[in-house]
Amino acid sequence: MSKTPINVLIRLRPTSEFDTERIQVTDNEISIHIPRDPEAGIVNNQQDLWKYKFTNILKEANQDQVYTLAAKSIIAKAIKGYNGAILAYGQTGAGKTYTVSGGADATFNTRGIAARAVSDLFNEIERRSDLNVTVRVSYIEIYQNQIKDLLCNLPADPLGNPISSGEGLQIVTGPNGEAEIMGLTKPVAENESQALSYIFEGESHRRVSGHSLNSTSSRSHCIISIYLQVQNRLESQSQVLTSKVHFVDLAGSERVKKTGSVGQLLKEAQYINKSLSLLEQVILQARNPNAFVPFRSSKLTNILRDSVGGNAFTTLIACVYPIRETLEESLATLRFASRLGDIYSQPKVNVKEDLEALVHEQKAEIGQLKQELAMYDLLNNRDPKSRFVDSLEVRNSVLGFLNGTTDIDIKSIGQIRQVLELMRLMGSTVKQYLTKASGVQVSYEDMINGHFPVLSGKPEAVAAAVEAENVARTGEVDEGVGEAIGSTAVVGSVQSNMRPDETLFEMHKAPVEPVAAPVEKDSHTPVETVSASRNREDLYQMYLDGDGSVLNSQLEAQKSEMDELKAEMVAKVAEVNDTKAHIDELRLKLQAIGNKDTNVIDVDEYTLRADLTKEKDAYKAQYRDLDSLKQQKAFLSQQINMVRYRIFQGFSLFETTFKGEVAMAAKTDDVGEVFDTLELANLAPEEVPFFKARKLQTQADNLRKTRKFNLSQRR
Repeated sequence: MSKTPINVLIRLRPTSEFDTERIQVTDNEISIHIPRDPEAGIVNNQQDLWKYKFTNILKEANQDQVYTLAAKSIIAKAIKGYNGAILAYGQTGAGKTYTVSGGADATFNTRGIAARAVSDLFNEIERRSDLNVTVRVSYIEIYQNQIKDLLCNLPADPLGNPISSGEGLQIVTGPNGEAEIMGLTKPVAENESQALSYIFEGESHRRVSGHSLNSTSSRSHCIISIYLQVQNRLESQSQVLTSKVHFVDLAGSERVKKTGSVGQLLKEAQYINKSLSLLEQVILQARNPNAFVPFRSSKLTNILRDSVGGNAFTTLIACVYPIRETLEESLATLRFASRLGDIYSQPKVNVKEDLEALVHEQKAEIGQLKQELAMYDLLNNRDPKSRFVDSLEVRNSVLGFLNGTTDIDIKSIGQIRQVLELMRLMGSTVKQYLTKASGVQVSYEDMINGHFPVLSGKPEAVAAAVEAENVARTGEVDEGVGEAIGSTAVVGSVQSNMRPDETLFEMHKAPVEPVAAPVEKDSHTPVETVSASRNREDLYQMYLDGDGSVLNSQLEAQKSEMDELKAEMVAKVAEVNDTKAHIDELRLKLQAIGNKDTNVIDVDEYTLRADLTKEKDAYKAQYRDLDSLKQQKAFLSQQINMVRYRIFQGFSLFETTFKGEVAMAAKTDDVGEVFDTLELANLAPEEVPFFKARKLQTQADNLRKTRKFNLSQRR
């Protein structure tokens, strides 16, 4: 964000009483000489000469020249999304109101910079046929530190009801940190004449009084604002440029001893001088980038916080009345202008997204892409269904590629994405188990470079690592717990209720030679105590009580941990869904408020928006927790599968040893069913129906989730 200095112009009011003796003016310098007070004595160190340098000092300039130097470039930038502000400052009677609005008796040639800006703006809009521009106008005055809407008498509906009373309006901070006035009338101007009529309407309601120095003195600060919303018809219509330009006519500073103000005029002068004093304090603080700037000290400074060192191109027109009677006031004006010129603004383009237009634009683009894709399928004789990715087919092709039997035939981006997801899942699983088995942190870079930790002398670690690799080849993750709103299945996963996959046991489907294992005398299950006719259920129970007791205990502990994890996930899902329901409720309330015919954010809407933001943050945090739980569950599911595999492998060896038969894997096509049968043998009779019903329900849930995932992939 670039910094831009505030543009300062000095405009001298033409007068036949110009004090050329004490005021000297050149092209870029103005000096004021005030004689020392002779009553101060012989030793008098009072300053009597002040010199100020400015880029533009206008002595005999007309309105058009002032507009060109002060506001023309700002209006051109406003259409591009930049904010702007033009401030007129000076003592009473110096020509501020004449500069901004031209005064009550202004003609076309003497019209002020606000009217000229409106004319330039609509001429540019008419010339730029590629732009869709909405123009709004507002007019306020700040009288005795109270904001009044000067356009509040405009009808807001066909019945002629005004928008508000226009008195005592309050300032709030908008979404972008800018000052906004609640309840302010901002009518749309369709053309130049309508915009000017709004400005003239506001002029007719200004507070004006006369005193000895000015017969039409403004008794309040007035701000004319023009708001723009710009959309480019040729480019993305979802992006809207927003900008605003303030024309600020500050009330003139007064010395009561010169104006002779009393009563109401005196009270008004006190408020005017106080607000101008607070504005100067703001400017003094704003010159220091590290200092606190008291913008909220008054209504005027609060509104101008974007214009003084903020997000706006700013111009100050310092109006000077160069007569002898107002030398001190002229000096104060020049000092104010010099200080303001030391401040840098930070203007930026104001862009916001029109969500409705964005959705419409993306739908149109999707429709066009679908038509192009259909045309491509037709020209290349390709079946449109081939574009949809079959998760099972991708999984099998990856397994074939890893086994070296087949190559992966690349068909679509979706297929590539699923292959990469499977690769990442396998890499993550192998990395975790290698790290756990070796006790050394293994990185992906080490794995790619072939730098694996040394596992020699650790048979259990080697076995765990090998088994982890086998499990990782399946790419299987259990998702048996209900999903929260917006959750998605793992790409390429096959849900299985934590049963060992068939591919996990492919190596055991071939006949296995019996292993002659030596039998020790103190073995847990002596061969002599086992009959060859004992059925498989008894053998399985004997194995669990003996050699498989450690693995069985480990499996039971892991299953208990899985139950606790599932319960925690169910609770977290309920928490996420409750938060989502609350978010939907807040959105409905915001939509109900948004249907009101007003552009102003009231207190209720502001509170709802704050609550909505807080709930969204909570929703994101809860969802991250839920994702973490899912990852833990996937990891634990793989551990359970591995332990079950080891139990199955151990029992196969146990049965082969004692019965002299080939391995169970050679006689069984579905090891998962064998394992279920063995588990049924351990259940009490009254537990069997529940176990079978739960198994059927789990299978149905998995099938439903698989169909839902495939449907989402096709869409």
